[in-house]
Amino acid sequence: MCFKQKMQKKRVNQISEDKTTLVEELFKVEIYGEVHNIGRKIECKLSVNNVQISFEVDTGSPVSIINLEDAKRNFAKSQLKEAKIQLVSYCGTPLECLGYIWVRVADKLSDKMLKLYIVRSDRRPLLGREWLREIKVDWNDILSSETYTASRINQIEDSSKTCKIENLLKRYPNLFSKTTGKIRDLQARLYVKPNTTTKFVKHRRVPFPLLEAVERQLDEQVAEGLLKKVETSECATPIVVVHKKGGNIRICGDYKVTLNPVLLVDEHPLPTVDELFSKMAGGQKFSKIDLSTAYLQLEIHPEDRHLLTLSTHKGLYEPTRMMYGIASAPAKWQRVMEQLLSGIPGVSVFFRRY
Repeated sequence: MCFKQKMQKKRVNQISEDKTTLVEELFKVEIYGEVHNIGRKIECKLSVNNVQISFEVDTGSPVSIINLEDAKRNFAKSQLKEAKIQLVSYCGTPLECLGYIWVRVADKLSDKMLKLYIVRSDRRPLLGREWLREIKVDWNDILSSETYTASRINQIEDSSKTCKIENLLKRYPNLFSKTTGKIRDLQARLYVKPNTTTKFVKHRRVPFPLLEAVERQLDEQVAEGLLKKVETSECATPIVVVHKKGGNIRICGDYKVTLNPVLLVDEHPLPTVDELFSKMAGGQKFSKIDLSTAYLQLEIHPEDRHLLTLSTHKGLYEPTRMMYGIASAPAKWQRVMEQLLSGIPGVSVFFRRY
């Protein structure tokens, strides 16, 4: 929390010495690396008017609150008093405060009369800063119990998740194969402009730190049938190595110097983010499928594969699938995905531009 001091003027040429404290609360916290139990909330059980209430510890809340239903159930006889405060949630949504009641809060170390604010909400009781300053709780006991409970819950969840994942892997082995998939019964065509010729461009030198990774990926793609080793070709394109997340690489063709200038580029509209949001408006639950090595799942017609030949330090390779770097690839891919998924309610296809 950041505290600022602001001087206020009462009248012209007269400055008051009174100060108003403004509070700016910071809500963005970025965590790097693996942190266990980071999503677990800290709970604290307190005796409130001799009723055991489990509060969620929330240092972002200035006061302690309880919803109306819980208040009626546990403190129906307490007198409700007017509260001249305005409460808002962390995202700025106003909370309707109905007032407050005086309650006796007791635990092992303290016993005090404190204000408990009642709100019209479905949220659970929150233990705010006002109470935290007044009562003395045994944090070692709370945190050790919380860690033990979270650890047990994690063990149960991990066991359940492992069982479910294993069942899915056994039931759908083809879906979870590590090899590159292929769209069935569909082959993309490539067309060049009339009276034009393609080029043959020699390979470029691969940086030594990437040499091993490039050779390994070429061999793997040949083994999968994504590339075919050829001896000769009238046209060839040098490769470009693109770094990916996780330290992996992607082999692309620098087709802007060879094929793209003479290629008849497909025209198909690519939706914008605004169009995507408009189509998905009204949805309540969303999920995303990000296809792995998407273009490589689209097969190229055998008569057009020579146009995509790659020139590498290991010789010439003829792709059997759509390659990254082709000017027609985005439009072709968008059209194919829309055709495959058409008629399914609530499904949109979005091509992410890099």
